[in-house]
Amino acid sequence: MAESGQLVCVLAGPASAVEKVKPYTKGVIGRANIDFSDQPQGKATHLKIIGNTFILNMVETLSEGHALAEKSGLGNDNLHQFVEIMFPGPYTAYSQRLKGGDYYKREEVRGGFLWSMNRKTRH
Repeated sequence: MAESGQLVCVLAGPASAVEKVKPYTKGVIGRANIDFSDQPQGKATHLKIIGNTFILNMVETLSEGHALAEKSGLGNDNLHQFVEIMFPGPYTAYSQRLKGGDYYKREEVRGGFLWSMNRKTRH
């Protein structure tokens, strides 16, 4: 997302430090800033965790919907059309990725994490 300039940058810490960083955020690596100037840096981390939870829940809900649409005979294209109309924006983008198989047809690793590494080793 940084390559396409679509990040939402959450800036926290001393206001003087935030001001030094701002020229490199909105319009460069990000589309917007959330300014937590003079607030502890940990608040930005908390917001990121909460935001990631929102995204995870959205993707999980869309995944369940696509599985149900496929298994019930409704079809993913019909569900996606509904999502486009009712929930434009991120829901539509994630629905398109699910519909296109982005999550199971990938050959390269994004974010440096292999799912095979998720398994715990039993000793």
